[in-house]
Amino acid sequence: MDFLVVAASESRLGELERRRLARVDRWATAADHVTRMQARPPADDGGESPEDEDRP
Repeated sequence: MDFLVVAASESRLGELERRRLARVDRWATAADHVTRMQARPPADDGGESPEDEDRP
């Protein structure tokens, strides 16, 4: 099985489901994403997110 991760509007996702063109698993709403990004500390000068600090 192949997977594709996208950011899309609810209307677009609903249309894909309605036409049975894709199975959609919603991980978060747009509002959830905005809330998480606003609460996230700014990235350092390296441009990487805090989650990437442990990676080589």
